[in-house]
Parts: sequence; C-alpha cells; structure tokens
Amino acid sequence: MGKGKRLRAQPRVPAQRRIVVVDALEVGQFGGVMTLRCGRADGEPLLLLVPGEAARDVVQKLEVAALDAEEEYWGAISYVLRDVEPTPAATSAAMEKWLLEQDWNRVVRAVGEHPCFVVTYVGHLGLAVSPPFAARPSLAVIDPGQAKRLAGSLRSAAVQAMDEARRSPASAYDRLCGAAQFLLRQPWPRPEPVVTPEEADAWAAGQYQGFLRRSPFIRPAENDLIVDPE
Repeated sequence: MGKGKRLRAQPRVPAQRRIVVVDALEVGQFGGVMTLRCGRADGEPLLLLVPGEAARDVVQKLEVAALDAEEEYWGAISYVLRDVEPTPAATSAAMEKWLLEQDWNRVVRAVGEHPCFVVTYVGHLGLAVSPPFAARPSLAVIDPGQAKRLAGSLRSAAVQAMDEARRSPASAYDRLCGAAQFLLRQPWPRPEPVVTPEEADAWAAGQYQGFLRRSPFIRPAENDLIVDPE
C-alpha cells in the first residue's frame, strides 16, 4: 500500500453568534428549566434555556447587571433618540439599529468560552449563551428597565425551576431538550395586555426618578473586563 497524504487539521472556526435586541421578553419555567423567549414580536424568537441548578445564579447576575447598565442607560438613550420621532415604533427601531452597530462580539470575546454569562455594555445587559442553553451561540441585548420590570417573574421562574430540577429524575441535558421542544410548539408572542404610550411614558419617568434617587452603582473591580482594542 502506498502512503496516503497526511491531512492537516483545520482550524476550528467559532460559530457566528446570533445577536438579538430584545423588544418582547417572555419568562417561564418548564420541567426544571427556566425559559426565556425574546426578540421582536414580528420575528423569530430567541430561545434561552437555563437549567434549574443554575437559574438563581443567572437571575442574581441579571439583577446586578441591570443596576450597572443603568448608570449609562439614560445618557445612551438621550444620545440615540435626540432626533428621533417620539413614537414607540420609531424609538424601538432607532435603539435596535444603534445597539446592533455596537461591537458586542468584542466584549463577549473578552469573557471567554462559557455556556452562560452576563455582560454590560453601552447601558444595556447582554445575556450570552451557547449550546445547550440555546440552539446556537447567541446574545440577548436587554434594556435594564426590562430586566427590572420582570425581576419578580425571573425570581419566581428560577425558584420553580430549581424545585422541579431537584425532584426530576431526568438529566439537565434531557430537561433542556424537553423545554426547547415545548417552547417550539408555543405561539409567539403570547397575548399580553396592551400598554398605552401614556402608561409607558409614566413608567419610564418613574424609573428615571428612581435612578436619580438611588446611590450610584459601583462596579466591583473584578467585574471589569480588559477588552482587546481591535
């Protein structure tokens, strides 16, 4: 037999991370898994799955990150929306466009390879997940106000997921697969009460006043990332 050519190992190319600016966010729990579906109401939702064993830690990180992100949030939206028509559709489109133009991938790369973690950047939270927490490497960009508004739902879902995970004989991987299949069968988005522009403005004004009254958030030094200046 003759010698065959030795094949050179090809460099591994990381999968492209899907980045979704969250407009609609749904929190739930299924079979010991905390579930989040997010994105635009008129688009394909991003499915994020957190096993009950990790749910409380993720929720706590989101709560801290919301306080951190809010330190830059109000300045960021004032800058982006300064010449935008003050309608929900126009402001949502402008914020989404601006956020997708930011270099989230550089921030995520600075953290390294982890299946689930939270970063803050340009006044927003980034919840980064990789399989099996999502179908592909993904990043949900979340407004800190959304995270604060849903804090109670997130805590409740985390507690339920932890409780069911302790009682379930299934492995975490099997529970994640089951939760994904369940979510794929559900309509998106689920019907929610309609919020009027006046109600939205009043809520935002209350959040801003609360931000002005609270003490500034001081980020722990160990939470600062050294980002490669590419």
